[in-house]
Amino acid sequence: MKKLFMFFIALLSFWGCGGGSSESVIEDNTSSDTYLYELDYLNFLRNKAGMISLKANNNLIIAAENHAYYLYVNNATGHEEEEGKKGFTGQWPSDRVVYAGFLSKDVSENVSVGQENYMDSIDNLFSAIYHRFGFLNTTIDLIGIGIESKDYVYDMGNSILNTLCSHQNDVNGAYYLNVCADDDIVIDADDYNDAKNNFRKQNPDIIIWPYNNAIDMLPVFYNETPDPLPDYNVSGYPISIQFNEYYFNEDNITLKTFKLYDQNGNEVTNTRLLDKNNDPNDKFDEYEFALFPLERLEWNETYNVNAVYEYNGNDYNLSWSFKTKELPYPYFRITTDDETIYVDSNKTFAYYFVPDDGNDLIKSYGYTYPAGDKVESGFIDYNTLWIRVIGKSGDEFNFDFDNGDKLKLIIK
Repeated sequence: MKKLFMFFIALLSFWGCGGGSSESVIEDNTSSDTYLYELDYLNFLRNKAGMISLKANNNLIIAAENHAYYLYVNNATGHEEEEGKKGFTGQWPSDRVVYAGFLSKDVSENVSVGQENYMDSIDNLFSAIYHRFGFLNTTIDLIGIGIESKDYVYDMGNSILNTLCSHQNDVNGAYYLNVCADDDIVIDADDYNDAKNNFRKQNPDIIIWPYNNAIDMLPVFYNETPDPLPDYNVSGYPISIQFNEYYFNEDNITLKTFKLYDQNGNEVTNTRLLDKNNDPNDKFDEYEFALFPLERLEWNETYNVNAVYEYNGNDYNLSWSFKTKELPYPYFRITTDDETIYVDSNKTFAYYFVPDDGNDLIKSYGYTYPAGDKVESGFIDYNTLWIRVIGKSGDEFNFDFDNGDKLKLIIK
């Protein structure tokens, strides 16, 4: 038997939202028509949640493209840039948008690295709760998207604040400093709040995710930076509720129950509810709640959500459903650490290895097979692979995974 070992590593990385001498990486001739497909997909998701669409802004596009280029050429991740490295245009997102000509420093940024396409990038960011809240921010209306290879950057801002930062403003009483690129410009507190509320009031009073009757939701959450589940490397896709502060007073909201049920009506009880009081990274505000299933959800299954909240002394019920993504191939659900499966030659199957615990990941694997036969394979995620074997009846293909699991495929 000829032995052949091949190792694969999948990188699915998520990075948190951020709020010297330089070189201009992107010229200021970027068109807002750039990244239409990416923006359309993000707006499709926001619209499904009842939210307003975001509009492309040339300056934010330049800033996002600059940072995507920086990440690519420096093999870097995250939001911070280091002065002196190639492509540096500012340490933080607020610095980079100002460098690109945006007038307001009141911006947020989402970043993902390692995804094959923009849909995977956006979908994975929606699985990461802090980034999801970034995309579902009720106070933004502008965005710039930048992509360099597998590095994706999304810079978001508020058009009214950007306009307020273009000139000196009348101030009556309290005001905000350090909002504008020009540090001499201050924003009246009422004007600042009006700029935020202008878009809050155009969005729903309650934003749920996944949205009602959503399909093709990922069944899994792995990690993000910072990490909302630092004791887990694999868990289920989080479900979230955001109360729009234009319509709600934080002091009068109490989330009384938040439950998830599978398609057979069984409650998913192994969960963790995060809110402002127990978020390990202090990112949640008083209006944000997320229910984390601590075990992966199943592929291609419908789930139902029920929540009860109290507001101003009255109870209100929220109920909705969503469906997880269907795998592109017939699949085997594997629950043992040493499995033998008979398969057809030259047919692709998916293999879902149910995690033993919250840290059970597959990051690399090797295999052996008879001389003259053929193996094609790849990662779908850290627990799911696709494999196609080609050979004669009775031929055996042995896979060894870095988490200790073993899989033997025998051609029928």
